[in-house]
Amino acid sequence: MNRSFFALLLIVSLATLPMAAQVPQSPLAMISGRVLSAFSHPVPDAPVRLRDPRDGRVLDTQTTNKLGEFAFRPVDGGTYVIEVIGDNHNVLATSPLLGVDPGATVSVIIRLPGDKPLLAFFGHKTAAAVLVASAAAAAGVLVKTATGQDASPTRPR
Repeated sequence: MNRSFFALLLIVSLATLPMAAQVPQSPLAMISGRVLSAFSHPVPDAPVRLRDPRDGRVLDTQTTNKLGEFAFRPVDGGTYVIEVIGDNHNVLATSPLLGVDPGATVSVIIRLPGDKPLLAFFGHKTAAAVLVASAAAAAGVLVKTATGQDASPTRPR
């Protein structure tokens, strides 16, 4: 009788061991991030919103702090996108699709696009000429202005 009692006690102990070792996970997740300018400066007081891309619903809206940081919590596991909103409610930038597992923390950096490309203030033709001249100079090619008539002969047809 003692043997059967100890055998039963051992079986019950071993059967409950995996359940006791499991730590329950929180089903709620968190999405945090930072909004940066095109030149990597923090963007304070920027409105950001959490959107479910499956149906387009806006789930939450926040404003970034002085360091451009935001955090959406708690969120269910799923797929989300973060949008940075402009003054006239247009979308300035978005995060990539964020797959969030239950209980996980996901972090993202959203960079705003630049206002104008480098050298755009010269105009397209001048900017292109400056870029070509710079590349030629780096390759050791002398850039010279062509004036006068073509030195190449023309062939009659």
